[in-house]
Amino acid sequence: MTVRRVETRQRPGPRDCPGGLAGPWRGLAVAIIAFTACAPLAAQPNDATCSSAGHWAGLINDHVQRYPGLELADLYKALHQGALGSEHEVSRGGARSWLDREIASLQEGPSEALVERLGEEGRFARVHLRPFLAAGGDSERLLEAFVATANAETDGTSELECALGIAAALGATGRLPWPAEAVARYASERAAEGFPAVHHSEGFESAYHPAYRVISVERLPDALRGARFDEDRG
Repeated sequence: MTVRRVETRQRPGPRDCPGGLAGPWRGLAVAIIAFTACAPLAAQPNDATCSSAGHWAGLINDHVQRYPGLELADLYKALHQGALGSEHEVSRGGARSWLDREIASLQEGPSEALVERLGEEGRFARVHLRPFLAAGGDSERLLEAFVATANAETDGTSELECALGIAAALGATGRLPWPAEAVARYASERAAEGFPAVHHSEGFESAYHPAYRVISVERLPDALRGARFDEDRG
């Protein structure tokens, strides 16, 4: 999957913004004025308003509550998936082998919804394999939806940049497990690398044994046909 880099520009602003947000992430505080007292500090990505701020703030808050043992890498992974989908271009044969191996080695895990939508109005969702199989889901249908999602075109990184800015601004209010400086530093490091996909942290793997496929919401009906499930939109 080709990811387009998005340039940002800074403007000077107030000196008393909490959290000391750095780089392009500072300006996104304006998009979540309901969540932080920090005033606008810089231009939005592409000089456009971060109109999806409420969506990303909701996803961030939900993810932190759902997974209290998560680390910054795990939050970044959720935001990356929520913005860009399945992360990698894949071949059908490789995806089939990967899915078969993962199903064969599934461990027991915590109770989880079959579908975890990445944001209340998100374009992508995680389909968790344990409840999917328990509900009688067809792995072939899931595979087709996953491959189609993974190989679809993306809209660039502006939404991911917006999401990371929201996370940094929320960190400045003390609503996240990490200070704003740590969030902004992590985001800047990933930006310098071109916003790559990352693995879950070891702590997350140990606590939750994640096993899922990221599917576009429009492909969920086909992927879940025949399965008995309740979608978790919370």
